[in-house]
Amino acid sequence: MKRPNLFPIIMLFVSMMLVVLVSIAFGEPKIVKVEIHSVEGCKVTEVNLMKQIDTANAADKPKVKYVIDSNHVYGPNTPYDPNKNDPCRVNMWGLPKNPWAVPFPNDVDPNVSAQWGSVVILVPGDGNEPGPNEPNGSGIFIKPSTGAHELNHILLGPAHSDDPNNKMYPDNWPDANGVVHSCHRRDTQLTPEQRTRLSAFSVVSFAHDVMTAGRGGEIYDSQNDVSMGMIDLIWAQGWMEWIGGRYMLYLTAHVRAFSQMEPAEIGFYFDSDNDIATGEPPEGLDCYLACQTQFNEPIFKIFEPGLGWVNLPPPEGMIWRLSLANPDSNRPPFPVGVEIDVPLASFIPLSGNFAFKASATNYAEKDLAPNVGLLGCSYPPVPIPGDLNLDNKVNLADLQLLSEQWPQVGSFRADIYPPIGDNMVHFSDFAIFANSWGAGIP
Repeated sequence: MKRPNLFPIIMLFVSMMLVVLVSIAFGEPKIVKVEIHSVEGCKVTEVNLMKQIDTANAADKPKVKYVIDSNHVYGPNTPYDPNKNDPCRVNMWGLPKNPWAVPFPNDVDPNVSAQWGSVVILVPGDGNEPGPNEPNGSGIFIKPSTGAHELNHILLGPAHSDDPNNKMYPDNWPDANGVVHSCHRRDTQLTPEQRTRLSAFSVVSFAHDVMTAGRGGEIYDSQNDVSMGMIDLIWAQGWMEWIGGRYMLYLTAHVRAFSQMEPAEIGFYFDSDNDIATGEPPEGLDCYLACQTQFNEPIFKIFEPGLGWVNLPPPEGMIWRLSLANPDSNRPPFPVGVEIDVPLASFIPLSGNFAFKASATNYAEKDLAPNVGLLGCSYPPVPIPGDLNLDNKVNLADLQLLSEQWPQVGSFRADIYPPIGDNMVHFSDFAIFANSWGAGIP
């Protein structure tokens, strides 16, 4: 029996470890691309947003580097338009008011900045500069730490710190009269545990490189097309990611108004077989995944001819949760929609194409986005083991991704052994990677 040539594998491992060591030694940061959007006349200028990025980079160095990928300036009468967001970027907006806070007067002030998904909203009332007549704040400006705080919500999650010197300490606090005052956060320090999480953050959460090649889609519904008091969809997104030896489907839907006191559903309809002749006419919808928001319970239905929509237990592995916005305030995060993660094969046969649309209802009325048509997706082939960026080849680009995720614990693309994953990136994963080195498209 011919012995395998271990020299290329050993050299590849040495190369990877050199990449890791150089990254550690020189503090090679992870790049996070940011699009900045500023509305003229709102007192949050393009320069302000650039300074916010500089502050965030200074605080997170060397773990993360925020890079301005593009910037857009809008006229004084330009309304907030989520269609300007790039789904593959972090979007930082400078606006006169937080548009998502308006439906939630009991939860967050429209003068307080916030983050949800991959969007950061900075508003001029967020920081109240100390003055002679009000030591807690007067005037209007954006604190340098605000953007850094909200950007890190994207990477670190919703948790706030109880240390005023920590970047994740909430800045805005209401007084006895409910008037919000700023200047409670003193610094932008991070704990060692936070820095470790920054170095290990996964780009899966905001779909940086999967909204191409038919692996995902999104829709912005700018129409106020439901009656007053009904849930109105504003944005929905779905994409596939190869994790743990399977394709996971990540779904998110946000609405303009939300109440946990009233029963409602937010979810997604699917044409799972790309056949309009099967399923509910006229689009052939045959699967439905949703979250009942009042009780945070899952809903799964299939369409049966002659019976209509039939309730079934949720697909195996389905995870659901309320999607939260994080205000830079001592008030808790507030819900703006739902998020659903589900193994694709658990409810859709893995062949051909499928399509989906978002849905929100208060049971009296339903809002669908898109209103006409569906967002189509195609099933990608099972990737070559080690093809971490899913470009059908195993090369240095994949080695770079492996080095960034080495060694980590959690759900990562580089967790390729065993085929179902073990929530660890270590030598076993590298062995599979090395064995596939050079495979795929030349």
